[in-house]
Amino acid sequence: MRSLGVCAILLALAAVAPSSSQRGPFEPLWALGMLVLLAVTLQHVLRRFRLPAVAGWVLAGLILGPSLFHVVEPLRVPLLALCLTVAGLWAGLLVGLGTRWSQARRGWRMPFVVAASTLLTFAVVAGAISLITDLPRAVILLLAALASMWGPILSDFWRNREVQVISLIGAGCALIVLSVVLCTFPASAGIDWVARLGLALLSGMVGGECIWRLRLLDRKGSALLSLAALSLVAALAARHFDFAALPLGLAMGLLLAARQGTDRQLEHSLAPARPIAILLFAALLAASADVGQLLWPVPHGLFEVLAVQIVALVLIRGIGPALWYPLPATAEFSRRSGWLLLPRGLILGELILGAGAGLPGILSSGDGALLRAVVVADLFIFVLLFGTLAASVPLPAPTPPVVTEKKSDP
Repeated sequence: MRSLGVCAILLALAAVAPSSSQRGPFEPLWALGMLVLLAVTLQHVLRRFRLPAVAGWVLAGLILGPSLFHVVEPLRVPLLALCLTVAGLWAGLLVGLGTRWSQARRGWRMPFVVAASTLLTFAVVAGAISLITDLPRAVILLLAALASMWGPILSDFWRNREVQVISLIGAGCALIVLSVVLCTFPASAGIDWVARLGLALLSGMVGGECIWRLRLLDRKGSALLSLAALSLVAALAARHFDFAALPLGLAMGLLLAARQGTDRQLEHSLAPARPIAILLFAALLAASADVGQLLWPVPHGLFEVLAVQIVALVLIRGIGPALWYPLPATAEFSRRSGWLLLPRGLILGELILGAGAGLPGILSSGDGALLRAVVVADLFIFVLLFGTLAASVPLPAPTPPVVTEKKSDP
């Protein structure tokens, strides 16, 4: 009851907030404070219904964003847009730093299975949409490439390292498929977008390599200051050149994780900030979307595309591994863990809804509206509904340690 009372007070304050022209220079600080307070309150309320923590943050962003109260508008306020970029950069950086590829699973089998599943999803979704709709071929291929995106790059579902590694491999495969599709577009806008994505990844790796070469990570204090300064510079560069912040930070974090090797002191120091950065980025991303304007009037082909995506992903990544499991049955990753990969990650939302997102601009106005509507609907279906299903998946039973008897000399 206390959480509901706090939630009601915050909603009342948001409802009586002054107009954007009367808020003054402290609007970004007030908006961020309101967003965090409401998100934490909703997180506690929705936890009673077994909803993941990200549901409360996404719902807070939708309530305070242009969809309802117009309190938090990252696409209108430049400082909030910079906060969105910094949050995305840190979310990718901390995810990359926490990635660890176990020595026992560094084979070709897992990447091959993930890549095959990505291509199968792309082919099935593209074929089904082309059969039941009359959308242009370029739009169908783009929707199918986005449907093949893997998840989750969300802190709620990190049950083990294996799920995280598979999600990152899947996201990389999906981005490759998306880049190939965009390179086939007749206009040069698709190639320009792919070039910006490649430059964002390259910039992240160069930044991480510079930090490592300059030995700025040897001490905890200098490491935090260096990462903070570099992230601010990288965020300003991403805003100027329209780079995607999450892939940029992810490339930087993966390179630093590879350079550190077994020394995980920096990862352990920054681990508590990882869920905060991810959830704040999810809330600001949700506040960037006007749900009413995107979903009404309903774009042509929206329901057909969503139905195809849901059926294809549930069959290929949920039910499929339960019937035929191509990977070894280990305690880290089981047949049921495929459901954990259904909620799509935040990369998909940033490419379509984030500040500087260029994918909808490649298409015509009607097709771009359909693309945004599909992603917003995915936000509700895959993050909230399938996120709840994923939270109910039980953890695999831990493998008991192997006890070896030592022969004693007589």
